[in-house]
Amino acid sequence: MSHTLPFAFLRYSLGLSQEFEGASRVLTHEEWVELFKFAKEQCLAGVFYCGMQKLPDGFKPPQNLALRWTIDAESIRGQNEKVDAVASALTERFNLVGCKPVVLKGPANARYYPEAQFRYPGDIDFFIAGGKEFVISKIHDACLADNFPLSSHHASFTWDDIEVEVHFVATDAYSPRKNDALQSFLSDETQKSYATAGGFNVPSMVYALMMQVSHIKQHLFKGGIGLRQLIDYHQLLQHSTKEERSQVANKLRDCGQDKIAGALMYVLREILALDEGRMLCAPDERRGKFLLKIVLEGGNFGWYAEDYIQPVINRWFKDRVRFFRLLPFDATEALWRELFYWRDTVKLIPRRIKQRRLALGKR
Repeated sequence: MSHTLPFAFLRYSLGLSQEFEGASRVLTHEEWVELFKFAKEQCLAGVFYCGMQKLPDGFKPPQNLALRWTIDAESIRGQNEKVDAVASALTERFNLVGCKPVVLKGPANARYYPEAQFRYPGDIDFFIAGGKEFVISKIHDACLADNFPLSSHHASFTWDDIEVEVHFVATDAYSPRKNDALQSFLSDETQKSYATAGGFNVPSMVYALMMQVSHIKQHLFKGGIGLRQLIDYHQLLQHSTKEERSQVANKLRDCGQDKIAGALMYVLREILALDEGRMLCAPDERRGKFLLKIVLEGGNFGWYAEDYIQPVINRWFKDRVRFFRLLPFDATEALWRELFYWRDTVKLIPRRIKQRRLALGKR
């Protein structure tokens, strides 16, 4: 399908444009179905619902589709209320055991949307400074979980049916040198987090801008990234100051985020008409087109990508081919990622044998 109509409706829904062709002509049933499908794949049903509500009478979608859309939107609203409540409750419990958790992304980003309750919620990501062992001890001290999975970045558990990840590493770069610079930059900003009216802490804008551009790159390299995360970044840029953007822009190259930032600026300009005055760097058309292709092919976090539902062996070969596709995007990061992949593959052989599984992750 052509994405001209979904992009136009997205801008209209976010209040970035006062005009939408569907407000001056009646869209066909097929066009509404395509818009609904696009919204589902990119986890934008709530955002598009806001746009649907603004349309004049007589120009809204067919009643059965509008009803499904409304049900989805109300579900998103209810889930957001639950996520916010859990974020606040867990913040209080961590505070009682002597640490200050900071909410990354999710509820922290939703505050910047025109209608926060309709941003599609996911899990809750906390960051607690102090390292892996400190975070594990605080989860136990707060009586949040006894046994929980650990990754190289976070511990995870479920609280009131909400998936929670408590990070001791917020994000990273694959190149050791660039990762050192990234961690140093984020560490300097960690102390600038602050409490919100919602009862949880959020990072400084500078921290959010650097961390989330790295987060987007990580998911791009690992399997896919969705439009929802790019819209989050647009909202951050829209609410940032010139000084904040300048702080991040000056460190992009040192922290290994310059290439993904250029690609991101291109996509945000093409889709959401991001003003050049709010960009971190010059748009990179070549890398931007690659990023946009991945976003549109795979949907949210690559869930709809063709290789996502294929057998393990087929996915493995596609992942190795992906390495060669990523080389022109960022050769240094792609090479380091592949080296770490083979290192981890060897280290996890005993675990695979024990669990009798080729694939240990969700993908």
